[in-house]
Amino acid sequence: PSFFYGIWLDTYETIRNHNDIRVLIFTGGDLTITLKNIDMMELLSHKNTYIIGISTSICKTLTHHNIRHVYFPYYKEELNIEYKFNNKTRNKILYYTSFNPNTYNLDLILLLEELLPQYEFIFTSNISHINVANKNKNNLLKLFGETKYNFIKNKIIIYSNEELLEQMDECFIYLRPCELDGLSQLSLECAMKGIKTLSNAIG
Repeated sequence: PSFFYGIWLDTYETIRNHNDIRVLIFTGGDLTITLKNIDMMELLSHKNTYIIGISTSICKTLTHHNIRHVYFPYYKEELNIEYKFNNKTRNKILYYTSFNPNTYNLDLILLLEELLPQYEFIFTSNISHINVANKNKNNLLKLFGETKYNFIKNKIIIYSNEELLEQMDECFIYLRPCELDGLSQLSLECAMKGIKTLSNAIG
């Protein structure tokens, strides 16, 4: 058997071609993408597919779609960094997105940036997301349009872990308005630094 963290654009073929038992672990936005893709949905009903949901909101969604699953809440990363609470005045807002801007509700964030000019928004992501965006440029342009694609390419800054921790010290809140969510590492790191996370689906 093999374990996969959800089904993504860059892992679909690998999972589909895996003939042994496959265990799919859904952690949030990966399920949102899967539910909107017919080919990915077919994998969920395969006899060799077993599904785990790590949050109650994910499991409620799986139940709503009559998808058999097991609820198993856990966190996969090891946090071994010592965080020191910083109580200085902060005026920045942290936002993380991916190659799929709809997963992290980019439209809402851009609206907030327009309505809250007194705050600076820090847009960041993971280098793997940017690599996927590069490889799937034509498909993403069709899915999201040129404006959002250019935003992903030009406005998002990739930080090292150390640089991101420094940026977090300037923020008073982390916005994560996903349709579905688990418990992200960034949310935990923010909590350990005294920064609130606003999300609609943790738990």
